[in-house]
Amino acid sequence: MRIGLISDIHEDLTNLHKALSKLEKECDEIVCLGDITGFTPDFYPFTPDANECIRLVRENCKTVVVGNHDLFSVQRLPRYIKSFEFPSNWYSLSLDEQRKIAGKKIWLYENEKLPELNDLNRKWLEMLPEHKMEEMSGRKLLFSHFFYPNLSGSETLKKFTFKAVSDHHSYMSTLGADNAFCGHTHSEGVLKAARSANGLRHVMRMPLAFSAFNKKVKVTSNDFFTIPAVARSNRESGYVVYDLNEQIITAYKL
Repeated sequence: MRIGLISDIHEDLTNLHKALSKLEKECDEIVCLGDITGFTPDFYPFTPDANECIRLVRENCKTVVVGNHDLFSVQRLPRYIKSFEFPSNWYSLSLDEQRKIAGKKIWLYENEKLPELNDLNRKWLEMLPEHKMEEMSGRKLLFSHFFYPNLSGSETLKKFTFKAVSDHHSYMSTLGADNAFCGHTHSEGVLKAARSANGLRHVMRMPLAFSAFNKKVKVTSNDFFTIPAVARSNRESGYVVYDLNEQIITAYKL
């Protein structure tokens, strides 16, 4: 069995079409790890189309989780969050009021353009889970946009801290997950977090090991991975194929 993994589309319809056309030929199922929406004009060099991107994900991806930008697009508060408690009237507050309350603990989306979603797409985003467990070819897999407890990526948590990686490994153990997959980092390739006999592997004094596009990466129990963004930006965009028979994961450029 081969699984296609996409994430961080950010309303880039052109690159989403490219990714899906490749994955439909190579994979049995496609998983989306969130941030279908979330367009910032001064960061992304394309014309956004949120509704068409959501439609394509709805129709082509069997498993989908919500990302922080998706939550913002439908003015929905995250359920899994640790460092900040949202007031119930959060989205009725002004940006200045939000800054005073939150400081730099969470993303405030200052320059983000809210998409004009149709009713079907809005309701669909409102119902997406922040994480999902699936059993595929005998492997229990955890899918989320980012690391536990910040599963949606709503907190401005540093991506590569040892504590963040350790917390996600602990959450995997609690759920009985063999492996896990996240987006959010817009990595130019695959980032892998693994456990060794002595705990977390320290690679270049970081808790995650980087593998470039087109490099085959072996998957072992308790590994988890972050994947590239589909959206075009100042970073290379891409998608991932996970071969469960061979236990190999590979990122490809778009």
